[in-house]
Formats: sequence, structure tokens, C-alpha cells
Amino acid sequence: MTMRDVARRARVSSKTVSNVVNRRPHVHESTRARVEQAISELGYRPNLAARGLRSGRTGVVGLVLPDLRPPAAAALADAVLVAAQENDLAVVVSRAGADSRSLAGVLAGEPHRTDGLLLAAELLGAPERALLDEVDHPVVLLGRADVVVAVDQVATADAAAAAAAARHLLDAGRRRVAVVGAPASGATGRGGTSARVVGSRRALEDAGVPVDPRLVLPARAGDPRAGAAAV
Repeated sequence: MTMRDVARRARVSSKTVSNVVNRRPHVHESTRARVEQAISELGYRPNLAARGLRSGRTGVVGLVLPDLRPPAAAALADAVLVAAQENDLAVVVSRAGADSRSLAGVLAGEPHRTDGLLLAAELLGAPERALLDEVDHPVVLLGRADVVVAVDQVATADAAAAAAAARHLLDAGRRRVAVVGAPASGATGRGGTSARVVGSRRALEDAGVPVDPRLVLPARAGDPRAGAAAV
């Protein structure tokens, strides 16, 4: 099934079919509807590889996460997939371990098959900072990096959010407030983990509530089951 078949069914030119498939403007609505009906009837699917050769773009976005198992990672991946589908893009999901070599391998391969990368900020510590300088490819960090990087970032105000959560519990009369999800003893939190601990502690201290070290509990970030096990 080719674009020419769709054009014959819709009684238009192949160029018009291309304009409809690529959502270009200036196509009359009745013509667009006729082409879309022909596409549906014939089950036509654009050849993404051929499109990429013509445009120099793949139509694919890479999503790089440290772990695909936590519910938070699944929710993030689902949101990215929905947004990509709404914009006629595909998504390639990759996993990078918490070490420079693993991340370097992913970053080296993704530019050849994607138009840009969404990279979990928790993958990026000081040792990995230099890796981004070697990537000649659009990159957006998801979350707050603990190092200064010259790329766009989409992040929450982790410290302020954690402080607000702690104040909510304090306003409800709670005085034994656990901070779940702290970095393990001796470890450096990434991706906002440390900021959330700082925000929680600050809210408790501002309210005159002593911070009990026994209630600052390490747990894998983004995994409710790990949090439940910690308490």
C-alpha cells in the first residue's frame, strides 16, 4: 500500500496526500476528510524510514530513565508517549545505569535514531556532567540536576513541595513526621532527592519540631513499595 494508492482512492495528487499525512496547512477541509477516509479504508501507514531520509529527521524522541520498574517511571513514560502520539512522534525508551559508562553508551547511540532526548536528571552527577558537552543533539533534562548544565530542564520545586507537605502534616497536629526517600547513608541524592529532604527538615525546624534522625528513612525514589517497606 503506497501513497499513490491513497491518492487514486481519494482522487487527489500524491502531493496532497503527503500534505495531509504531514499535517501541513492550506489543505481544504473537504479534501483532507476525503484523504483521511481513503487512508482509513486502505489501512495506509506512512513509511517512517523513507520520510526520515527525505526530511533528515526520524520523528522519534528518546526517553532515558535509570529504572523502568517504579510506578513513577511508568507514569512518566506514559505521559511522554501520549504527548508524542498527539504530535505524530514515536518514542524509544532506554535504560541507563547509575554509572558514567552506561550513560555514555546510551548517549552515543541515541543521536543516530532520535531527533532529541529526554533524560532523567537523576542520571546526571558530577562525573557524568562532561558527557553532555559531547552530545551534539537536543537534550532536555527531566527533574532537577545536582550540577550546572547548559541544557533545558523541566523540574518541580522539590524543596518547596516537600516543605509544603511537611507543613500540611504539622497543621493537622502531627509531630512525628517521617521523611521517606532520603538518600542511603553516605550516598548523594540525585534528581531532587536531597532537596526534598532539605525542604522537609526546614519546615519541621521552622515549626520548632525536632528532627528525629530515626525518621529520616532511605528508600528508592519514585517507588511506593520501597517507601512502604521503609516504614
